[in-house]
Amino acid sequence: MLLSSYSILVVAGGSTGFRSIELLQQRECVISKGFTISLSSAHDNPDSCSDNIRLEVSCDTPGFNQMVSISLTALAADKEIQAYVSGCDGENQAKVVALTIKK
Repeated sequence: MLLSSYSILVVAGGSTGFRSIELLQQRECVISKGFTISLSSAHDNPDSCSDNIRLEVSCDTPGFNQMVSISLTALAADKEIQAYVSGCDGENQAKVVALTIKK
């Protein structure tokens, strides 16, 4: 079973491949920050961001609450996620626009 959350507008980017979550961090919702997903191993990094371990879900991303929920579920159930990313943020982390959890 796959559960996904997708935003409506996606211009560039690609898939990170399925990875396990090591750590989740909720930060203050300012500029392009919000929810950081730290993976257990480097992701495929389609946009060549210099940080290929952490992913950023901005608080203003469509589907933000659903992506946080998917991340928490994946961490609690020890399941892998795959992110669709588009661009790098100010800290050179890939910006998440969609998430999928794998059974």
